[in-house]
Amino acid sequence: MPSFARLSLALCVLTLWSTTALADPPPCTCQNLESLQQEYQNAVYLEGHKRRLAEHLKQVEAAQATLQKTDPTHPNAGDSVGQTSANAGAAYEAANRRLPFPQPKDYKGPAEISMIPGQCQQPINDLNKMRDGSPCEAIADSALAHERAHVDICKSLGTEAYWGRMPSVFALEEAEMYKAQAANLKAELRRVLDVSDVRLSGEWLQTTTGHGIEMVYFYAFETGDISPSSSGRDSWTMTGEGETQNQMQSMRAPEVTCTSTGAVRWSLAVTMKTDGLTFGLDMTSTTLSNDQQVLCNDGIAMAFPTVDVNVKQLAVSQPLVSGDNPLSTAWADVAVAEMASAGMTLSGEPKAVLSVTCEGQ
Repeated sequence: MPSFARLSLALCVLTLWSTTALADPPPCTCQNLESLQQEYQNAVYLEGHKRRLAEHLKQVEAAQATLQKTDPTHPNAGDSVGQTSANAGAAYEAANRRLPFPQPKDYKGPAEISMIPGQCQQPINDLNKMRDGSPCEAIADSALAHERAHVDICKSLGTEAYWGRMPSVFALEEAEMYKAQAANLKAELRRVLDVSDVRLSGEWLQTTTGHGIEMVYFYAFETGDISPSSSGRDSWTMTGEGETQNQMQSMRAPEVTCTSTGAVRWSLAVTMKTDGLTFGLDMTSTTLSNDQQVLCNDGIAMAFPTVDVNVKQLAVSQPLVSGDNPLSTAWADVAVAEMASAGMTLSGEPKAVLSVTCEGQ
């Protein structure tokens, strides 16, 4: 069942796990990143929603059972505990269920798969439509695994015992299935990013003016593939290396015009922390070489000092998308402020992009 399907409150949706061959959707790639993110967020939401529902129904069931024992003449005492709970569940769902993504991107299958009453199965045609309507394989597989788990429980308990349980038990079972579904989707998010080509690049044609001086520099950086390095329960770290350089284009002062050869170069280390939905990005550069020479029309030659270590925070909890992720220009603000404190103006448009492409998938 797709993560956004409405669930019966009194009945747990089950799957007919058949040996009938199903057409496999294509493997997930970074092109499916948004679909995976939406399915994952729906599954996380539904786990919490079903746990809250289960607690609510436990209270309803306990209250109805107490009413039947302590006040058998009450007008509602004749209502069964199960039906009272099911009615309460329907009202709770209508009032409280708000999926983050009611229609996940690129899903074209049925919104619901109906349970065959009293059996541990569903119509195979509906399952085929759900699988065929999934944008990629892991999304379909996570939903099928969800349903197969219900089938396994049903078979282990027996049909009569399984269907004889209270709605609160069904709701809690659903919560557990969504927890597992979310874990499967999170694992796929990581796998997709791991095999994607993730790179950082940036540039800044900057002009510094003040005190009668104008200097134009071109600052650029680029990394190779940023790849996984460590993992945690909810997020993981990816690292990459590259190089950055700053080259003077021109310098002018009263009666002096200068040009430059060479550049200041730094080795670059990037750390990206992500949960598959958002990312943070830090960049550290350390001096690699400096062969920059400034030659002026009055015959003066100058060499410029280098910076030993420079740490920039490029992103914090920024939404992660496939393709280009333009970064804030806040990383350049420090340099602008430093020049301003010296009575200089630093202008230009700094640019930085984290790109996620599906090369090799």
